[in-house]
Amino acid sequence: MRAFKIPRWTKRNFYRKNIILCGDALGTVMPVSFEGIYYAMKSGQFASEAIKQNDLALYEKLWNERFGKQFLIMKKFQDFMFGNDKRIDKWLNIHRNPHIQELAMALWLRKEKGNKLIPLYVKAFGGIISRIALTQVKINM
Repeated sequence: MRAFKIPRWTKRNFYRKNIILCGDALGTVMPVSFEGIYYAMKSGQFASEAIKQNDLALYEKLWNERFGKQFLIMKKFQDFMFGNDKRIDKWLNIHRNPHIQELAMALWLRKEKGNKLIPLYVKAFGGIISRIALTQVKINM
């Protein structure tokens, strides 16, 4: 059996000279859900449009217009919530709530509505994030 790391989203160059990165090579895996097939296909679609128009900068522009904000929000959310075991436990436990489960599934299945669903998903964790932030402030005082 072989296992490979899931590529993590980081801000990368979409192309260099005549080489275009798509899918796993670009790291188009949504933080938190770790779903990448849809985003890999969209990156290929955007890259092909840029090639057709002979404008490689268009590729990054199309990606950022469609997914840039979503990936940025979820990356920050992931970095915070997955920062230690205690936070991961809280993240997992909140998913016992059927409403959170439904929202998480909608986020995964309805990617075209990500701009509307991601803020709702992150907002569902607002209380946890606020309590953690307050605890950290008290510890640092």
